[in-house]
Amino acid sequence: SRPTPPLAPGQSATISFPIPRGCFDSDCEFRIQVDSQQAVSESDEANNKVQDRCIG
Repeated sequence: SRPTPPLAPGQSATISFPIPRGCFDSDCEFRIQVDSQQAVSESDEANNKVQDRCIG
């Protein structure tokens, strides 16, 4: 979990985090999610998360 600054509409932020040592194969998935409590009213609530795999 990483805190993010407040973002204005259309604004983005870059967040860095370390990759765990054993996470360099195609079996290592990651997920990024923002506004998980749906505290911010948005026109598109479906674009708040992404899931993918590490490419080693």
